[in-house]
Amino acid sequence: MFQPGLERFTLVDPERGYSLRSLGSRDRGEIFMAAVTIGGIEIPLEYRIDYQLDDSGTWYDLSITAVGRSIVSEIQSGLVTATFDSDEEREAAVMVAVEALLAYKTIGFTPERGDGYNRTTVKGVQYRLSDFGPYFV
Repeated sequence: MFQPGLERFTLVDPERGYSLRSLGSRDRGEIFMAAVTIGGIEIPLEYRIDYQLDDSGTWYDLSITAVGRSIVSEIQSGLVTATFDSDEEREAAVMVAVEALLAYKTIGFTPERGDGYNRTTVKGVQYRLSDFGPYFV
């Protein structure tokens, strides 16, 4: 499970060897950049956050818009484009990124709001942080 890292704006999962590093935003804060590390390889990603309102109340939808490449991150942070050997490898990286981003936004900013305040949808399936483990126990 992801937990706050020693450095500001980072999360780590020491058991699995994953980490997430926030790299800031662009376009007046509408696109956010981060890097998830899997197997020692730092993979750039971009995402956006959209406010939602439904019968369950208000919540935020984190939409991953790019995995493996972020021109701005490459320029600002020196990251390189990540390549994947297969669609399965890319999909696995996306799911690690989903968990990491949900953990980052929930643990770092809204833990009192609980599960479901931040969500993301991948291939038609909506995920909450609790889908990845007992974060709220």
